[in-house]
Amino acid sequence: MNESYQEQMKELKEKLDKDEQVKREYEKQLQKGEMSLASVCKSLQSHEFVESDVQRLINNEKELNDKIRQCERL
Repeated sequence: MNESYQEQMKELKEKLDKDEQVKREYEKQLQKGEMSLASVCKSLQSHEFVESDVQRLINNEKELNDKIRQCERL
C-alpha cells in the first residue's frame, strides 16, 4: 500500500509540474502580447492537448474560462 501511495504522489507531482510549465508559458506569452489564437493552440498542443480539446475550449467560453481559472490557481 505504501508503494502504491508513493506512486500516486509521484504521478500527481509530475502532473502539477506539467501544469505549472503550461502556466509559465501562458504568462510569458501574455506578457509579450503574443496571445493570438494560433499561439494559444500551438502551446496547448505542445502540452498534449489534442485538437478536439482545443476546439472544444475555443467553442465553449465557459469551459475555457474555467480551465484558465484552474491553471491560475496552480
